[in-house]
Amino acid sequence: MLALYAGFVCGAVNYSLITWSNRLLPVTVCALYGALQPPATAVIAFFARGESLSASGFASMALVILSLALVSRLPADQAPSNAAVEGLLPAA
Repeated sequence: MLALYAGFVCGAVNYSLITWSNRLLPVTVCALYGALQPPATAVIAFFARGESLSASGFASMALVILSLALVSRLPADQAPSNAAVEGLLPAA
């Protein structure tokens, strides 16, 4: 029963939040912060379930967070634009 709850309710909340953020932020920003989900899950698992994080897992998490921080700080002329994605999508 708990697995069904985690799969459906938490999944529905997750996709609802992603859809909501796609309306407010550029697609590239939402895609970049999608990479933040595994480190966030590891932190929540550490505090909620007492799970441990290995040194390689901690290093990987730190690299993901550092790379997101660096990309977020790029000047506007170097930041990824939505134009890169527009050519991949079919015309509406």
